[in-house]
Amino acid sequence: MAKTKRRNKWIKRGIILSLIALVGFVIVSQQREAAQQRLIDNAKTTTIQKGQIELFALASGRLTSSDESAVAINGTLSRVLVKVGDQVELNQRIGETRDVMGNRLAVRANKAGIITSLPNAINNEFVISNPNKFKLVVNISERDVSRLELGQSAEIYVQSLDLTFEGTVTNIGLIGNTSLDFSTYPVTVEFDHGNEPLFLGMSASARISVSVFDDILIIPFEALIIDGTQRFVLSSDWLQNSQRPQREYYIPVTTGVADVYNVQVSGDNLEGQTIIVLDPSSSFPFFRR
Repeated sequence: MAKTKRRNKWIKRGIILSLIALVGFVIVSQQREAAQQRLIDNAKTTTIQKGQIELFALASGRLTSSDESAVAINGTLSRVLVKVGDQVELNQRIGETRDVMGNRLAVRANKAGIITSLPNAINNEFVISNPNKFKLVVNISERDVSRLELGQSAEIYVQSLDLTFEGTVTNIGLIGNTSLDFSTYPVTVEFDHGNEPLFLGMSASARISVSVFDDILIIPFEALIIDGTQRFVLSSDWLQNSQRPQREYYIPVTTGVADVYNVQVSGDNLEGQTIIVLDPSSSFPFFRR
């Protein structure tokens, strides 16, 4: 009798565990089906077509003046009458020197502007800068600098003001700065700021075109499916057969150059194919990315 009770007890426990497992399976399946339905309902599609990808060199720096003048010191500097940041006028006394006879001579500003550098052990001169003309010197990688040209256009973005200006490359440095076997080269971009209230020393970044790839097949990054070392896109035909595994509708691709938004693809009969673009705000467990 006791054995029968114990056996019935274990049978009941088994039935309960089986029911729990069944309920869990049903819930997971329903969640999976709901997620899959959301994918179908929110699916966006695009057609693989030929387009253009433009690559840019991006670098940051601080705004300096594109109109500077140096006031050299003749003799021994005995007195400095200004400090960095002072506004000066043409012919204003900015320092004093003594000649070999001990005579005091005035050092005068050769233009109106702002003092941006004082004499030191390396450069024995004052530097006066025009605060209304700007340039940005940025360090461009050795990979990109050879693709730049004098006179080409560039975009300047000033973060603090959220303003963008059109500029021109006016100088490409020929001597690089090397760190850990990697070199960068100073590139100067000058621009007109119009009536916008810019100040020397503001942080800014430059975007300069280095390569343009025309007449290539491109897709949005969100359409790319990554599975290990393989790359695929998903045919929109799956939307009409969503109960079938997506892998049956994978189209293999090889990727090439890419920018922030698009990537080049190549493969068999890709042009004109309509594919699914994943919603970047959602997470779909069916896609391995």
